[in-house]
Amino acid sequence: MSSQLRRTLIFAAVSLPIVLTVVLAGQYWLDARRYKFLSAETSVLHSSIFERFEAQLGHYVSIVQLVSTIWSSGQSQHFAETAEQIIAETPEVQGLSELSLDGVITQAWPYLSNRGAVGRVTQNLASLNEARASKKNLWFSNPFKLYQTEEMGFGVYHLIKDAKGQPRGWIALVVSSDALFRELKKTDSGKSYDLRAIESRTGLSYISDKAELPSKIEPGLVKTNRIEIHGREIEIQLWLTDELMVPVYLKAPPLLIGLGFWLLLTYVYYLLEGRKMASAQLEDLNQLLRLAIHDTSTSLTTIKGYLEFMKDDPALVPVDRLSRHVGFVVDLLDQIKLVRQYSAKDSWKRERLSLLNFVLEVSDILSERLRGKDIFLKYDPEELSRAQLYLNRGLFGHSVLGNLLGQAITYSPPGSTLQIRYRKENATHVIDIQDQAKGPAGSGRIGKSQQTGKGLESFSVQIVEQVMQLHDGKLEFIPLAEGGRIARLTLPDVHLSSELRP
Repeated sequence: MSSQLRRTLIFAAVSLPIVLTVVLAGQYWLDARRYKFLSAETSVLHSSIFERFEAQLGHYVSIVQLVSTIWSSGQSQHFAETAEQIIAETPEVQGLSELSLDGVITQAWPYLSNRGAVGRVTQNLASLNEARASKKNLWFSNPFKLYQTEEMGFGVYHLIKDAKGQPRGWIALVVSSDALFRELKKTDSGKSYDLRAIESRTGLSYISDKAELPSKIEPGLVKTNRIEIHGREIEIQLWLTDELMVPVYLKAPPLLIGLGFWLLLTYVYYLLEGRKMASAQLEDLNQLLRLAIHDTSTSLTTIKGYLEFMKDDPALVPVDRLSRHVGFVVDLLDQIKLVRQYSAKDSWKRERLSLLNFVLEVSDILSERLRGKDIFLKYDPEELSRAQLYLNRGLFGHSVLGNLLGQAITYSPPGSTLQIRYRKENATHVIDIQDQAKGPAGSGRIGKSQQTGKGLESFSVQIVEQVMQLHDGKLEFIPLAEGGRIARLTLPDVHLSSELRP
């Protein structure tokens, strides 16, 4: 698994609960704001509709009282004209009827079309008798279907008495409650809504199209009020039905919105990590090139000086020193070529090797330098043989162990001891190379600003770090209080023992 993907997965795991918490908290805040706004809108609208409805009922009472006064005066022609005018100017008024005390219709207006004015008035005889028993002059009927229509209506009755105060009959104003509520719905607010109007005692509806409350509407967004008027208690419920009731952000579950945002955020982070890693790799490459150019230039300048001496007298040039400088340049170029060759990770050849074999191979190559400084390389063969690693032989053996042991030899005093130890720690392989170096040593993770020594030594640390990164491992330098340091190599066991294991 690449470090970019690993960091992206860690970011995804950490950011998921944060994103979901933010989205859910945001939805809670939006819900609270939406609820407050809709509740205020519904309250204002309900108050307006309720006041208009109450005013209309009062208006019908005034009409029936006016008509009753004209009828009682005996001005039949004026009565008929007034009835026709009221019906023409008030769309919801279906007609006026004159009834006897026992509920028989004796006259109805308009004369020609009737327009459902009669209604099923006879079904309200019980109500009329109840009104007479209660000695009430005004009475509102239960809702009933209008004559020859499916619409609902109600009657407003006024008791007519003679000069001696004796009841003579009724004047009935028949109103289409459906038409009334259609008029009430014509608001200037731009809000669409539904309402229910129920006679509280009987449960009968004043509206033929009985609206049902939405199943998911909050109770606080349904406004209820009651009107008590002349023997009836009318309950009115109102709620908004326009698009504002279900905003866009609620049409998809909040968790899906949160997951979508989290996936987008993770993808953006993955791209940024890739860009960051590309920049870091480019900077590392530039650093390696700078070090390589510096080290190569130094050695080539020295070689050039020796060649100038050879023009005059070849005996003056120390051939072994010239050979070392040439060897250094060749080794430097070989390491650069080796590391860059495997950086793509697609041409790797790894094999199962014992750490003991690595150490024996490298110590044999460095044996002359070890003897030259009388340095003893100490290790436990049985311990190292237990470390079975899946690595690239050339990269790890030459560029890691060779460079680190070469550094230790360079900086350790003559007669000192180098020690190599191995242990398995959880799911990692840990290799420690301890020296008694007197020179500069890094502390902790090697980075761009923490380089060990100068020349080949600084470049070799960069090479080691590059190779360890290719193996998903890390390099640390740990200074010791008694002097010297430990170069610690940590390699993941899971990565090393995956598909390459036979």
